[in-house]
Amino acid sequence: MIAAQIRNHIKEQEKEEVRLEEVRSDCYSKAGKFTRMALNQVNQPAAVVFNNQKTIQANLKKLEGNLGEFTTTVTELAQAVSGFNAAIKSLEHIDTWALSIQTDMRDVAEVLEQINT
Repeated sequence: MIAAQIRNHIKEQEKEEVRLEEVRSDCYSKAGKFTRMALNQVNQPAAVVFNNQKTIQANLKKLEGNLGEFTTTVTELAQAVSGFNAAIKSLEHIDTWALSIQTDMRDVAEVLEQINT
């Protein structure tokens, strides 16, 4: 009778150990799930920030390229305007030269008229 009670006690202890192992395993599983969910909640905003930063850097690279093209275009336009200004100054010099020749020719014409009269 005592032997039967001891066997029953051992069987109940084994059942209790199996049940405790199942509870322990379930606790570990739920704790792991909770940890993953908590990390996802923490990491999700960080991932959004990372993606935003990546997009900003790509846009910055495009802007830098566009800025280089813009600088080249502005330099070319400045050179064209400078050339245009030089051409206008040349025209002013030609105009002054033409007026000087015209005045000289009038003087020559007046002198020739005076000689003829």
